[in-house]
Amino acid sequence: MDFTHLFDGYGMLVRVSIDAGKATFQHRFVQSEAYEAFKATGKMKVRPSAPLAPPGPGPATPRGSPPLPPRSAPPAPQWREFGTPLQMAGPLDAARELARMTLGLAGAAQGVTDNASVNVVSWDKERGTGVAMTENFDGFYEVDLASLDTLGRVPWKFNQVPGMLTTAHPSRLATGEWLNIANDAGGKGVTLFKHTSGDADRQAVAPAVPHRKGRWASWIHDFPASTGWAVVPQYPIYMDLVSIVSQRDVGKGFSFLEWRPEDGALYTAVKLDGSGEVRTFKMPTHFCYHFGNCFEDGEGNLVFDASVYDDAEASLRSLVLRGDDVVNAEIPASRFVRFSLPLSRGGRGEDDACLLEIPEPLAMDALDGAWEFPAVNNGRRGGPTRYSWGNCARRPARYVNAIAKMDSESGEAKVWHDWGSIPMEPCFVPRPGATEEDDGVVLSMVSGAAGTAFLVVLDAASMEELARCHVDFALPYGFHGNWFP
Repeated sequence: MDFTHLFDGYGMLVRVSIDAGKATFQHRFVQSEAYEAFKATGKMKVRPSAPLAPPGPGPATPRGSPPLPPRSAPPAPQWREFGTPLQMAGPLDAARELARMTLGLAGAAQGVTDNASVNVVSWDKERGTGVAMTENFDGFYEVDLASLDTLGRVPWKFNQVPGMLTTAHPSRLATGEWLNIANDAGGKGVTLFKHTSGDADRQAVAPAVPHRKGRWASWIHDFPASTGWAVVPQYPIYMDLVSIVSQRDVGKGFSFLEWRPEDGALYTAVKLDGSGEVRTFKMPTHFCYHFGNCFEDGEGNLVFDASVYDDAEASLRSLVLRGDDVVNAEIPASRFVRFSLPLSRGGRGEDDACLLEIPEPLAMDALDGAWEFPAVNNGRRGGPTRYSWGNCARRPARYVNAIAKMDSESGEAKVWHDWGSIPMEPCFVPRPGATEEDDGVVLSMVSGAAGTAFLVVLDAASMEELARCHVDFALPYGFHGNWFP
């Protein structure tokens, strides 16, 4: 396989079912068009002249569900991945790629991969389905959570919500609806929208937040949201068509972005009541992949936790999979930060934004200068929380290789580490009937030092290891997951 970046490749679902003291493992690839193309050609990218598998019957659906339409053959053009360069023969190929990307961003063609490799959340509880997703709307696939069958692409209804780019980190509202963003690269801006579970009808909840640089859209991987507000983060890392075509930044770990740290970081808080009320804040340059909990503190502040990097370019380059200078490098520094936005002071736009400093990080020594994939007790999400669980480091480390519990009140951290192992995103599961915020267990899939995998079960309060569920095969490093009771 010829991919060169950790964000590239193919989405694999891993299911661990725990019942009566036993754990059952399953894993299957998401049957996206990108993956179907790989199965047909044996290559990650599909050249226009490559033979493709003919159309076939649609995938199976759960009993009682309507049949899905036949699956079409994978399209012929190459797939635009995150950090793996395309193979372009010359200026004509470059011009075609520019046209394909422009049409793709407008929704008239598929300009980027539909590889649903980032996250999986609940979709239709009655049918027992979830949705595996990536950062464009073509990459959302409904999956059966029991069999891991791919049921088909989510048929989004756009309803005047412009933009083909989104995040793989939707937020669950108190109403049970999902909240996400549509990023109209090259267009109006960033629109917050909501939809009910199992329904692909997108409904805008507020006017679009304008792009900072006209038609240069910021890359947004995640966003914080409370019960009453959502925050649109715009960091100085922009989608750049020139970089897309020239591929000048491939060696930096991305092939379509431009990092301009002189611009600083912008946060726009949007009220979710439909009033169109916004508050804008500007801070020194930084970048966040992921956010933890977000809540209003009762004193007029919107509070949210985040993993913070000083340099987006360095963090993306650290995920490149080729080259001794990168593979042997240390993971770049990141830190746990609790932000507080004073909602009485924010401006309407960047020109009159409220200027704030980045708050001081917590537990830098205990976390060994790394914090990622934050998780909280979802039963308390949207309200004040004290604890977060996430991945940290025990250096030297190429990736985050430990699990930590962060106490935002005391600033202390408790860490679990298994030498040579790489744990994935932790997931907090509350004990039935629990009243304390940290009463439960933390689960994480782990790539073990011996080359096999296991599920680790930790006491969420003490971080002491309670159990391991072993499998006798390896699992690739993953990103996100969820507990489906």
